[in-house]
Amino acid sequence: MKIKVADIAQGKLAPEEAKALQKYFKEGGTWQSLLQLKPNEVEGMYAVGHGHYQKGEFDKALACFSGLIQLNPYEPKHWVAIGATLQAKEEYTDALYAYELVLALDKGHIAVLFYSAQCCYALEKKAECVEFLHKVVAASPYGEEGSFGEKASEILEMMEREGER
Repeated sequence: MKIKVADIAQGKLAPEEAKALQKYFKEGGTWQSLLQLKPNEVEGMYAVGHGHYQKGEFDKALACFSGLIQLNPYEPKHWVAIGATLQAKEEYTDALYAYELVLALDKGHIAVLFYSAQCCYALEKKAECVEFLHKVVAASPYGEEGSFGEKASEILEMMEREGER
């Protein structure tokens, strides 16, 4: 596509260019590809966001990860980062929305199923928590020590002992 970003920013698109741009995005085009960003450039942006996350600078991390979503909304890793950051901020409902988007892109994402269970537990949505934990157990490799499946099984057993199921 030969549309200049400056023309977009300044509202100088001809009608046929505007239609072509609409079609491009409708067909799954991304700003990342339109701007011809290299994977290492995007990964650098992710690393900056991850650095903020590690330091507990969640608003800065969220800003970085939100920018990545604007560049490419089809990348599950970026939605996981948004969800994890929101979860760290104890914004569990919003984290669940981000995790739902990950699962729409990658249904078998075991870590996100587990994180979703954690959010549901924090929101006192026990039935949904149990449902996610069962999905984690079903999707996890059997007998893998320290795995999400093993952790999920332990939590399910604990919840059953405590009468929470």
